Parts: sequence; structure tokens; C-alpha cells
Amino acid sequence: MYKLMAEGTFTNDDVQKYLAYTVKIFRLGESFMWETVLEYERQYRELQTSLKFEWGMDCPHLHQVALREKPMSAMNHDANR
Repeated sequence: MYKLMAEGTFTNDDVQKYLAYTVKIFRLGESFMWETVLEYERQYRELQTSLKFEWGMDCPHLHQVALREKPMSAMNHDANR
């Protein structure tokens, strides 16, 4: 984000959307295996760069193909923290 701001390609509105997107990624980590969240995030960034859609826009297909749910035991463990 800092690099994009320094280049002048980010507006204040873009910063707000990017921060909201970052929160979304961490929330995905609550329900999905972190490795798959990182893969989702990598693919999302590639699509966002090539298609120039707004940060935070949902990509349902990417969600379906990249993300894998955590086993129930892992979600229960996380909830107890």
C-alpha cells in the first residue's frame, strides 16, 4: 500500500477500500486454512492488477476454487483463544 501511495496511484478512497480488503483477508483466515487464504489473496491481487476492479470487490469463483475450510477441530481451537 505504501508503494502505491508513493506512486500516486492510490486515492484516499482507494486506501479505505484497501484497508477494508485487508480486514476481509484476516476474517477469511478465521474459517479457512491460512495457506488457501494466501493463495486466494495472491490470485486476487493478480486479477485486481489486470482488471483494475475496486479493492474488496467479491470474486465468487475465486472464493470457491481457492479457499478450503478449516477442519472443525481447528475452528474450535481458534474460538477458544
